[in-house]
Amino acid sequence: MATKLSSEEVADLWRVYKEDQAAGRKDERLRNKLIETYYPLVRYNAERVWAKLPEGVDLNDLISAGVFGLMDAIDAFDLERGVNPGKVPTASPVSGERCPMNCVR
Repeated sequence: MATKLSSEEVADLWRVYKEDQAAGRKDERLRNKLIETYYPLVRYNAERVWAKLPEGVDLNDLISAGVFGLMDAIDAFDLERGVNPGKVPTASPVSGERCPMNCVR
């Protein structure tokens, strides 16, 4: 089980990951650590959405979709904007987009 990182450790992890990304290196270990850091938030949001969906929608499918969104958000995150990465919320689909499960919003 992953240990909870302090906000300073998360900020350092982001800094190193983005420096590597800018240099053309992709350290999967760092990216995976970021995914592990934000996974509980993804799971929490998936569970909240799942509670409002009809029977037959699988929670694990929602979590998987959330993790793929998290991976995209990690790659697109810009430290230069001055946002504290320890406080970054998960990205949500733009209003009007269909979710991967074709659920109704």
